[in-house]
Amino acid sequence: MRERASLNKVILVGRLGRDPEIRYIPSREGERAIARFSVATSEVYITRDGEKREVTEWHSVYCWGKLAEFVKEYLRKGRQILIEGRLRTRKWESEGQRRSRTEIEADKIIILDKKGAQEDFSEPLSEPEAETEAFSPDIDDEEPPF
Repeated sequence: MRERASLNKVILVGRLGRDPEIRYIPSREGERAIARFSVATSEVYITRDGEKREVTEWHSVYCWGKLAEFVKEYLRKGRQILIEGRLRTRKWESEGQRRSRTEIEADKIIILDKKGAQEDFSEPLSEPEAETEAFSPDIDDEEPPF
């Protein structure tokens, strides 16, 4: 019997709801960083009555090690980011009740907005230079370019 491969992959684009919390926990190699933060995603839709509605979902995210150090250095409330990772569900018992929480364990984070983006857009655009390698790659018509 052939086993099925399972895939647990999350790709999320949203904005940080608050500054990340960074902690250091003991590990075999010394201390290991863990960063925790929340990300908001929004969906806008129109009701049957023509009313515009926005629904916001909040996602709990965490990451370890070097990625946590990156988060500590560069992420702040309001930044727009792309996260790749996997879903993790923690289960525990508290005061006799079973509880669970589904979180995203990030293994890749990309910052989508630019620091000082308004300044970037306010500068006049420069004329593109004459042909460069980036715009005119050397492609042999007889060979596919991949």
